[in-house]
Amino acid sequence: MDTNMDDVTVIAVVGWLIVAILCGFLAPSKGRNSGAWFVAGLLFGIFALAALAFVEPMSPEDRD
Repeated sequence: MDTNMDDVTVIAVVGWLIVAILCGFLAPSKGRNSGAWFVAGLLFGIFALAALAFVEPMSPEDRD
């Protein structure tokens, strides 16, 4: 087995998890559900993080 490929795979998985964790931590600042955005980060990776960055914060009335 090629060790370079194993290193790349580990780096990719760790990066994907970091993006998911970032989504989970940033979601409450936008008034969003952190668990749902963590899962979105796991499923969609950097695209979920980009969507969260551009989404408008929820108003207090919308949070109910």
